[in-house]
Amino acid sequence: MEDEEYVTTLANRHHENLKEFKQICAGGIAGCVAKTSVAPLSRVTVLMQVQSMRPHKFFDGCTPNNLFLVASLKKIVREEGFTALWRGNLASMVHRFPYGAITFYGNSKLREQAALWASPDSKVPEAVRGMAASAVSASMGVLACYPLDVVKTRLTAQTGTRYYNGILDALIRIRREEGSRGLYRGLTMTLLSAVPAVSLNFTLYEEFFNLYQDFGLPSSAHALLSGGSSGVVASTVLFPVDLLRRQMQMVGLGGRPAVYNSVAQACRHVFETGRKRGANKSPPLGLLLGCREFFRGLLPELIKVAPNSAINFCVYNELRNRPWPMEPALERTIAAPSNNNNVVNNVNAANKDGDSKASTLKSTSPSPSPPPSRPFSSNSNAHAESDSLLGESRGVAHSCEGDSSAPSAYSTSPSSNSASNSSSNLSSSSWSSRPAPTTAVSDSRTTPSLAAA
Repeated sequence: MEDEEYVTTLANRHHENLKEFKQICAGGIAGCVAKTSVAPLSRVTVLMQVQSMRPHKFFDGCTPNNLFLVASLKKIVREEGFTALWRGNLASMVHRFPYGAITFYGNSKLREQAALWASPDSKVPEAVRGMAASAVSASMGVLACYPLDVVKTRLTAQTGTRYYNGILDALIRIRREEGSRGLYRGLTMTLLSAVPAVSLNFTLYEEFFNLYQDFGLPSSAHALLSGGSSGVVASTVLFPVDLLRRQMQMVGLGGRPAVYNSVAQACRHVFETGRKRGANKSPPLGLLLGCREFFRGLLPELIKVAPNSAINFCVYNELRNRPWPMEPALERTIAAPSNNNNVVNNVNAANKDGDSKASTLKSTSPSPSPPPSRPFSSNSNAHAESDSLLGESRGVAHSCEGDSSAPSAYSTSPSSNSASNSSSNLSSSSWSSRPAPTTAVSDSRTTPSLAAA
């Protein structure tokens, strides 16, 4: 028994560890698959976001080179080759695996803890608790993986001149040329961008998931549609902040002088880049184009974010819900002892129930019945006994009338009289010569006193 309990405890522990490992791996793998699927669109988005930092590359001095999605894709393929569409994708995967694992795992665990800590009469809505859990998990992911995020942005933004030759080379050079601070450039804007984006993404995903439940979609299509919708809304709302964080990550590239030293300078620079394009035509148009510059790259971002979020959530749910190797064996090991204990408990309960019923029947059973060869003997004795009681009642009735010459057979109540003796006494001459009593003769078998007796 002790060995079975030890095996069950060990199997439970391994099963819980496997579930947590599944959540970590599922989040990381989902992020890598999603990023690889949309890597060309991600690179175009980054190039559009950071191009205002390099006005010397504008072809007319005030108009950026990458204005349209298709033209930018053709330009990359023509100047750098087809594989350049995935430049920086390895760094993106190296960053995305731990970031996605921490984000998904942290979000799941924090939601569970928030549900446990919440009191039954708590006035905090569940959606608010979920958003807070998502924000905290996103913050942990950003802080843990931020140097890789900076490297990813810089490798992706490289075009003709390749300053960095890989992830390790970029980490070493940034540390040597810009110090440790260079590995965390733009951290504040990233927290202001990525944390609300992830928080909104998780929260809106659940809302859209519940909204699309009545559509009757397959589970995979349901997850794809919910993830895509949540990603589009979150990215659109926070895109200006994302643009500023990308530009802040590019500040100081290669030890060059900083283009700007604060977020306020970055905002003014981005706005002036757009305003100059329309200032010669009309001031209102310049103002509009200045605001429009904060959304440079939104189209490829929206085209990218819908499949990215959809693939992310879909792959994560599939990997988390699908049984992994050794998981069915652990579940069988956990279930087997409990099933055996249930069987033993049921048998013991049945035995106890049977014993109690047997003792009850034994205590309430009548005297042993006659042999099976005389099945009606007990009924004959019962009729005889009732007839003798009838005779006794009649005798008592006569004695109440003051008749002392009543037959001796009715003045006493012998228990050994048979039915035949009672009938013969009823037909005797001494009894027939007297008037029939009117108080005790009628239906004495069914009177309440006899029935109670």
